[in-house]
Amino acid sequence: MFQALQPEEVLALADSAVTSLPYHLHLNLITQFVAFFSHVSSRKSSDKSIQARCAGVLLKLLSHPLLEVRQHTYQTLLTTIQTCLNADKEAASGSYTGHLEAKFILNSDILYEITCFGLADPDNKVSNLAMELLFHLLQSHLLLGDILWGELMSSLLKSLPILHSYTDMKTRFGRRVWTMLDPTVASDSLCLLDKLRGNLRLMFSAEAGLRDEAVKRLCWFLANESGGSGRLPNSGQLDPRQLPSLFIMETQHFLDEDNTRSVFQVDGLKQVYNIFTADPVDPGVKKSAADQMAIMLQDPHLHGAFRESGGLEVVLSTLRQSMNAPSRTEHQNPNIPVVPACVTMLRHLLHHDYTLRHNLSHDPNVYYDLLRVSLMLVRDESVSYQVSHILTLLLFDEVAKFDISSSQKDQADRNFSLPAVITKRYRLPFRPTVHHTVSPNSVLSPPEHDILKTAAPQEMLRVAWNVAWCGGLDNLLQLLKAGGAKLDQLRDFNKAMVLTPTDRAVVKATGLQWGLQEGVYAVANATSHHDVVAGLTGILSVTATIPSSECADLVNQLNWTAVLDRFLQVTPSSSQDESLLLEVLRFMNSIIQLSASIPDEMAQWLAQRLYDGTGPLVGLLNRTPGGGEGDEVADASTIVKRSLDKVLLKFISTFISRLPYKLHTRLSVAQSRGDLARRLLLRLNISAAPHFYNLAALEGTLLCLMHLTARPGWSAESGDMEPTAQCSHVLNCLLEVVSAFHIGRGSTSMSYMGRGVTKAATLCLRHLAHEMVSCTDDKEWAKNWLYSRQGADAVAEPGLNWMLTLWAYRDAEVRAAGLGIAVALTSTEVGRVLVTNNCKHIPGGIWGAAFSVLLDPSECSIVRQQAALLLVNLTSETIPSTTGDATSASVWQGPVVTDVDSNVSLVGLNALLALLHHSHFYPQLSAMLSSFFPSTVLQPVLVTTEVPLHSLDSSQTTVTSTEGSTTPRGRDFLGQPSLHTTDQEGGATSARSTGRSNYTRVSQQDSQVSVTSSSSGTTRTGLQLDSSAAPSSQDGGAGGDEKGMTTVVTPCLVAAVSQLLGNLVVMAPHDTFNSLASHNVINTLLNMIDTSLLQDLCRQLTSGPHRSGSMLTLRDLLRMYNAIVSLVATSVKLNSPTRAALLGNKVALKAIASLMLLQCDSAGDLVLECRQLWLSVLRLLCTLLQTQSAAALLSLTDVLASIWIDFCDALVHLVEVRSGETQALFTTVTSFLSLLLTEEAKLVCRDPQRCDDTATLTHCLDVSKAKNKPAVEKGKDTGTFTTGSSLSKVLVGTYELTSGSTVGSKGRVSGDAQQVINTLKSLLAVSQSAKHTALDMGLVETLLETMKQTHARLSLDSLQVGKTSRRKDEGLLQELILTMNILRNLLCGNENVKLACMHSGLAGVVHKLWAWCLQDYSLMSAALALLLNFTAKCPAAATSIASTVSGAVGPSASRQQQISSSLVLAIVKATQREIDRDMMPSSAVGPGPSVSHLKLLFSLLTSLSLSSECRTLLWKSTFLQDFSKLSPSRSRKSRSRQVLDALWFELAVGLSFSSDGQQMLLRINECLTVLLDFVENGGGSPHCQEYAMLVLRNMCCHATNKPKLLANENVIPSCVDLVESAESSRLQILAASALWALAYNNHKAKMAMKGVNVIPRMRACLKNVQNLGHSMEDVQCSENIQAVISTVST
Repeated sequence: MFQALQPEEVLALADSAVTSLPYHLHLNLITQFVAFFSHVSSRKSSDKSIQARCAGVLLKLLSHPLLEVRQHTYQTLLTTIQTCLNADKEAASGSYTGHLEAKFILNSDILYEITCFGLADPDNKVSNLAMELLFHLLQSHLLLGDILWGELMSSLLKSLPILHSYTDMKTRFGRRVWTMLDPTVASDSLCLLDKLRGNLRLMFSAEAGLRDEAVKRLCWFLANESGGSGRLPNSGQLDPRQLPSLFIMETQHFLDEDNTRSVFQVDGLKQVYNIFTADPVDPGVKKSAADQMAIMLQDPHLHGAFRESGGLEVVLSTLRQSMNAPSRTEHQNPNIPVVPACVTMLRHLLHHDYTLRHNLSHDPNVYYDLLRVSLMLVRDESVSYQVSHILTLLLFDEVAKFDISSSQKDQADRNFSLPAVITKRYRLPFRPTVHHTVSPNSVLSPPEHDILKTAAPQEMLRVAWNVAWCGGLDNLLQLLKAGGAKLDQLRDFNKAMVLTPTDRAVVKATGLQWGLQEGVYAVANATSHHDVVAGLTGILSVTATIPSSECADLVNQLNWTAVLDRFLQVTPSSSQDESLLLEVLRFMNSIIQLSASIPDEMAQWLAQRLYDGTGPLVGLLNRTPGGGEGDEVADASTIVKRSLDKVLLKFISTFISRLPYKLHTRLSVAQSRGDLARRLLLRLNISAAPHFYNLAALEGTLLCLMHLTARPGWSAESGDMEPTAQCSHVLNCLLEVVSAFHIGRGSTSMSYMGRGVTKAATLCLRHLAHEMVSCTDDKEWAKNWLYSRQGADAVAEPGLNWMLTLWAYRDAEVRAAGLGIAVALTSTEVGRVLVTNNCKHIPGGIWGAAFSVLLDPSECSIVRQQAALLLVNLTSETIPSTTGDATSASVWQGPVVTDVDSNVSLVGLNALLALLHHSHFYPQLSAMLSSFFPSTVLQPVLVTTEVPLHSLDSSQTTVTSTEGSTTPRGRDFLGQPSLHTTDQEGGATSARSTGRSNYTRVSQQDSQVSVTSSSSGTTRTGLQLDSSAAPSSQDGGAGGDEKGMTTVVTPCLVAAVSQLLGNLVVMAPHDTFNSLASHNVINTLLNMIDTSLLQDLCRQLTSGPHRSGSMLTLRDLLRMYNAIVSLVATSVKLNSPTRAALLGNKVALKAIASLMLLQCDSAGDLVLECRQLWLSVLRLLCTLLQTQSAAALLSLTDVLASIWIDFCDALVHLVEVRSGETQALFTTVTSFLSLLLTEEAKLVCRDPQRCDDTATLTHCLDVSKAKNKPAVEKGKDTGTFTTGSSLSKVLVGTYELTSGSTVGSKGRVSGDAQQVINTLKSLLAVSQSAKHTALDMGLVETLLETMKQTHARLSLDSLQVGKTSRRKDEGLLQELILTMNILRNLLCGNENVKLACMHSGLAGVVHKLWAWCLQDYSLMSAALALLLNFTAKCPAAATSIASTVSGAVGPSASRQQQISSSLVLAIVKATQREIDRDMMPSSAVGPGPSVSHLKLLFSLLTSLSLSSECRTLLWKSTFLQDFSKLSPSRSRKSRSRQVLDALWFELAVGLSFSSDGQQMLLRINECLTVLLDFVENGGGSPHCQEYAMLVLRNMCCHATNKPKLLANENVIPSCVDLVESAESSRLQILAASALWALAYNNHKAKMAMKGVNVIPRMRACLKNVQNLGHSMEDVQCSENIQAVISTVST
C-alpha cells in the first residue's frame, strides 16, 4: 500500500488520518500501518526519528477513544506478534528472521501504554488482547534471542510496577509474572534487586494469599543477605501472623502538602544536629535531639542545610547500625531508640526530593535495612507507616511523577504523583496525587453532536473519500460510467462511505472537466441539430460556474475546434441550419470571451475559417439582411437571419479584439483582412433605403470594421487591390457615413440617433489614418481626406469641415478620435499644409484649437492628450525666429500672432513664445500636473453646490459620467477590453518618431492666430465653430461647468505633454528652461515616477483579476515614464543647471535607475514599451556620464549602491537577450557600462585609496550577491558569485560570439564588437571577481587563439598586393590591438591570470607578432603595454619571455641560436633602434613614435631586469655598455635626452636590486664615475640624481661590492656632501643609508670615514635635520644619520 511513498510521506499521511478515523472507520489503515511500522523497525539502517514518529502514531491508535479502533489495533498487534514470534516457523527454517519484525513493539512507551491502559481497559476484549499480547512476549525468550529479550526487559522496566500488580496464582499471565520474581530462577534476565523490589511491591497487594507467598521470598532474601547472619531481628522474634500485613495500613493517610516555612531556623537545626552527632552523648539527649530533628524536617526548606551537614549519611548509617545484633555486654543495640525518628527524617527527605528518591531506589542496602526495621518494630504502627511510606516512594519511582514549581527561590515544591492504576491495584499507605487517569496519547473524541456527521458534511465526506479512493475525480467518473463489476471497487470499505445514487448524480454534475469533455463528446456524436445545441448548452452551463481565467484554461485543453469544424465548412441551406450555425457562433463567441487572449493554435484555426473565401462565414457577410428596422412584422426565418447576422459580426469583432497587437506576425495562415474589410464595406452601401435605416446592422458592421482596422497592416492583406486603393475605398465609404449621420443632421447636440454609428465610424477613420501613415507609398495621401458634401442643398465648405465638427461632438471618444485624425494627418508635410489651410476659418486656427483643448481643465484627458500630440507635430519642425527667415510661402512659418489693436504681427518662434505666454501655458501646465491620477479606477466627478441637483436631467448625468473622466478608454462598445484606442496612439507615435534624434522631425505649414490683449480666453475659444455647432454646458457637452468639475490627468496626457516640452526645449531652450524652472515642472514630472506601482501592475498581469486593465495602465505608465525620461535627457544635454539639479536629487535619480528593474515578459506586447523605456533611461545615464564625468559617477554610485545587484542583473539580462529587435538596446547598455566602468577606472587610478573611504563601484562589483562581504580578498577568489562575475560571464560570452567576425567587410572592427571590447576592458580594469570569472571561462585561451588566428590571416594577406589587402591589414591590426588591450587589463594586478598566460604561451605569441609590431607603432605600443603588465611583479612571466624562440629558429637549433633569437633580445634591439632614432636630427628621421614609446620599452626592460635569465641576456647583448655614455655635464640637453637619461637610471635601479645585476653594473666601464657624476651634478634632472644615489646605496648593501666602492676615493665624500647639502630629504635619506650600509661590518670603511671626519659632520647634519621639522622623512633621515654615527663610532 505504501510501497510508492517515502517513509516520511507515509508517516504524515498516517498521522493526519488518525483524526479522521471516527468518520470513515477504514480500519484496514491500522493493519497497513502496523505492517509498515514493523517493516521499518526491522531494518538495520532504519532512521530512529522515523521509528519515534511511528511509535507516536501507534500510541494514538492504542489510546483512541473509539472502542472499534482500540480493539482493531490490539488485535492487529497480537496477530503481528504471534506471526513474527512463531515457534513452528522458527523450527521449519534455520535462518528465520521473522522475530526482527517484532522489534517495533520493544518500545518503553508502547509497552507502558499496553500495561497501564490496555490491561486496565474497561472493555474486556481490549484488556484480554493486551494481556494475551504481553503474555506472548514474556513467553518468547527463546524466539526473541538474548539481544532482543534484553531489549524487551529494558523496555519493561518502566512498566514493571504496574505489571507486578497483575500477579496472581489463578491466570497464566499472573503466574508468568510471579515466575519472573522468583529469586531462585535466573531465566528472565532480571537482577536480584529488581526481584527484591518486585516482591516488596507484592507486599502492597490486596490479596492476602499473594502477600503470604511474598513474605516467604522476602525471608529468602534476608537469609541470603551478605553479612545478614549477625543482624536483627532473629527469626524467633517474628510473629508470622503479622508479617503479611506488615505494610498494609488499616486506613490510608492524607498527606499534608503544606510547604510554607516553619518557625525553625537553620541555625537551630544545626545545633540540634550537633547534639545528635556528638560523641559521647547521653542516649536520652540523643533520642530527644532525633525527635526534634524529625519535627524540624517537616519543613522542606531545611532539607538542604541538613543534607549539607551530612545528615542523610548519618541517618542511613544509624539505621544500618541499629539492625546489628548487640554485643554480649549490651542489653540491646543503643541505636534502636532513635530508629523511629531516623525513619521519619528519611521519609521527609525522600518525599520532597525526587533526585534522592531516584538514587536510593537502586540501593539494595536501603531495602534490607528498612525491611529489618519494620520487622524489628512490627508492633510500632508509626514505624510501620513510615517504612511503608518510604517503600512506596522507592518502589514506584519508575512511574512516579513530580510537579516542580519555583514558587520560592530557595526551595522548590515537589508533589509526588502516581498513575491512577497504581492506586487502584495496590493498597498504599497514603493517598498520593494521581495522574494518567486517561492515556496522555489519547486524541480528542468527536463531540456527541458532531456537525460533520450530519447529512451535508457526511455527503461531502463520502464524495471526497471516493474521489481519493479512486485516485482522482476522473477515475471515479470512469468507474461510475463503466458500472457493473467495476463498481465493486467502491465497496471495499466502510458502508457509510459508499456513494448513494444521489451522490453519484452530484459527482457527475460537478465534474467540470468531465462535464466539458462529455459535452464535446455529445457534440461530436450528435445525430441531430437538437443534440448539437444540447451539447453546446451543456458546455456553456459548465463554464458559467467556473471563474473565467480557470475556465479558459480548461476549455482550451479540449479539442472542441475539431468537433465544430464540420459546422463551419458548409453554408446553411435552411432555417434549421442557420439556427444551428447561430448557436455554434454564439458558443464560439462565449468561449473566446473567457480570456483576454487566444492560444495560437485556436487563433490559427479561427483565422482559417474566417478568412476562407469559400467558407460560410464570409459568404454570410454579403447576403441581404433580414429586413430593416421599419418592418413591423417579421417571420421566424427573418428573425433567425437577423440574429445570425448580428452574432456573426459580434463573433468577428470578438475574435479580432482578442488577438494580440502583433499576432499577425505569428500566424502561418495567409490572412486576408483586407478582403474581409472590403466585404464589410459592401454592407455600408447606404444608397439603398432599406439598408440605410437598419442602424443596428450598420453599427454592428462598423464596430466589426473598427476592430479589424485597429491592427496595422490590414490594407496589404488583399488579393486584388493595392494598399493605397484599399485605404481610399474605405476612406470614401467612412466619410459618407460620418457626413450622413453627423454633419448631414447639422450636428444637433441633443439627438442620439445614429450616435453609435458616428462613434464607430470616427474610430475607424482614426485607424485608417494611421494605416495610411505606415502602409501607403503615396506621399500626398492626406489630400484624399478632403471631403465636401454633395447634393443640391450642399453649401460650399472646406474639405475638412467634417473633421472639425467631430472635435465638438458630445462623446469624448469621438472628440479624441477626431483630434487623433488631425494628429495622423499632421505627421507629414502635405498633411500639415492641408490641415493648416483648412483650419484658418476657425477662431485661433489650428494652434488656438489645440491649445484651447489642451488647457481646458474640464475636458477629459484622452481628448487633451490628442491635442497635445497635435501640438507635438506642429512644433516638431524648426520654425523661423523672424519674419525675414520665411519670406517664401512654401516655407513653414509656424504660428502668426496679430495684435488687432496695434496691428503688429509676430511670426514663427517669437509668435509661439508669445502664444505660450498669452495662454499662461506653464502655469496651466503646472496646475494640470497637480491633477495627475495614475490608477485605473478614476475618482467620481465632483459637483459643487452652485449646480442644483434637481437641475440635472438625464442627458446631463449621462454626459458627465460617460464622456467625462470616467469614460473607460480601451474598451469597445460591447463592454470588452480592446486595444484600438491606445494601440493607434502607439502607431501615431511611431509614425511621428522618424527624423532627428533630439526632437521629432515633421514639416509644418503656416497658420495664423488672432490674439487680442483684452481677452485672455481667445485661444481657448478657438474650438467653438459656431453657436449652433458647439455644445453648451447645459447640454452636457464636453466643456461642462468649469466651476463644477475638473477632470483628472492620465499618464497618456502627461506623456504627450512631455513630448511637447521636449520639442519646446529644443526650439527655444533659454525661455523654456526658465519657465520650467520657475514652475518646477521638471521636479513635478520626476516625482510622478513610481516604480512600486509598476511592480504591482506587473504582478496583476499574472495573478490579478483585471489583467486587461492592468496591461493598459502599465503600458500608459511606461510611455509616460519614457517621455519624462526623454525630456530630462534632452534637458540634461542642453542645460547645465538641470544636470546639477538632477545629480543632486538622489531620490529622483534612484527612481529613474529603478525603472531598469522592471520585470516584463519578453513574449508579450508590453516588452516593446519596456525596451523603449530602458533605452531612454540608459541614454539619460550615458548623457550624465559624458557631460559630468566624475561627478556623475559619484552620484550614480551613491544611488545605485542599494539596488546594484538587481540593477546589474537587469543589464546582464539585456545583454543576454541580444537580437535584431534589441540591437539598439544592446548597444546602449554596453555604452553605458563602458562609460560607467571607464570613469570608475579613472578615479581608481587617481585615488587608489578611495575604496577604503566610501562605497565605490569596484566594491559593488566584488561584493557577494548572497552576503554583504567581499567575494575577492587580496586577489584570491572565495568562490562567491558577484555582480562583477555576472557581467564578466555575459560579456565574455558575447565577445566570444563576436570575436570571429570582429573585422567587417571594409577592413574595420565592427561597432558592436568595439563596444563589447571597450566594456569588457573597462570591467576587467576595476573588478577582480570579473577577472577570476573570465579566467575560469577560458578568456585567456580565447584571446591567445584570436591573436594566433589574426597572425595567420596577416601572413596570408601579406602575400596579396593592393589597396584591399592593406585595408584588411589595418582592420586585422586594429583587432590585434583591441585583443591585446583586453588581455592587458585582464593581466593587471592578478597573478593567477599571469601564470595562466605564461602556461598558455603568451610570450611566444607576441614573439611571432613582433615583426608586425616593428611595422606598426600602435601595435608595438599595445604589445609593449601587454608585456609590461605581464611581467610586472611576476618573475616567472619575465623568465618565460627570455625563453621564447622565434619561428625562424627551429627546436633543433643550438642553445646559442635560441638565445640569440629570444624576445628579450628583440626588445633590446628595438630599444636600441629607438635610441639611435632619438639621437638623429629631426629632419633626418621620419614619422615615428613619441617619447612615450621609448618609456614603454625601458619600463619593460626594467621589469625584465628582475629575472636572472633576462639580466643574463641583457648583459650578453652589450646593450648595458651604453650606460657609460651618459654624462651629466653635457651642455644644452634636449628634453628627449633628459628623459632618456632618466630611463637609463630606472633600468639601472632595477638591476641594482639583485647581486648579479650589481656586478653587471660594476663591470660596465666607468660605471661608478657616471653614478658619482650624476650624484654630484644631477645632469639637470633631480630624478637622475635620486636614481643614481639609489643605485649607489643598493651597491653599498652587499659586502662583495664594498672593496670596489672603497677603492674609489669619491664615494664617501660624495655621500657625505649630499647628506650635508642636499635640498631633497629623499636624497639625504639615501645618502645616509648608503654610508650606514658601507660602514656596517667593514673596518676599512669605518677608518676611511673617520679619515674624512665623518662623525662631526654627521652630528652637525643631525642637528640641522632635527631643527628643521618633524615630518616622516625628517624622522627617517635622523634615524639613518644616527645609525651612521653609531656604526662608525664602534
